[in-house]
Amino acid sequence: MAEGRPPSPQFQDLFGKTRAQGARFDTLTPPEDGSFYGFLSKADCDPETRKWDVLFEVVNSGWMENVIFSRSVSISARTPTVPALLYHIRAADENALLKALGLTSTDYLAEGSWYQLKLSRGSTGPVTGDLYDPDIDTVPGNVPPSGEGPRRG
Repeated sequence: MAEGRPPSPQFQDLFGKTRAQGARFDTLTPPEDGSFYGFLSKADCDPETRKWDVLFEVVNSGWMENVIFSRSVSISARTPTVPALLYHIRAADENALLKALGLTSTDYLAEGSWYQLKLSRGSTGPVTGDLYDPDIDTVPGNVPPSGEGPRRG
């Protein structure tokens, strides 16, 4: 059986430079401007209170734009692991939620849809929720180690 040889120094340099280009996106730290792409995983309405519980899987907008939208060539390999976070909105007022998402009716609040979200620190505003890492924060409401607390969108 033939033994594999390590890549030449030129290839190692090339791979290192390519890897370095994506290093700034390989993080779970929320972007400075608070912009994310959010995949609506779950949207439930409590019929008694008419309040909504909504769960988004959110991805740093810079990562999404760099890896998914800005590819100038077709790559047959899988994309890198998405640095996904969860954004959970609890007991949101229906009208406030629709306004925050730019929707006119709950008919358009469809699980499996993508949204552009702008989240900011703090727990004020018409719609608030918790941003957390599902691999680290096992109990929603815990403050992640990075110091990120509740964010509103």
